[in-house]
Amino acid sequence: MGHVVRGVTYRARQNGRQSRFGWLLFISAVNLMLWSAVIALIARAT
Repeated sequence: MGHVVRGVTYRARQNGRQSRFGWLLFISAVNLMLWSAVIALIARAT
């Protein structure tokens, strides 16, 4: 997942107009990672 985040940030830097869209992708990717970790912890706990 790390290389995906790097690619999104790299694209956001290149395209100034699409920087907001790049940040939305970055935030959504981070949220997916966090939620997957939380779900994994809950699955292990139960």
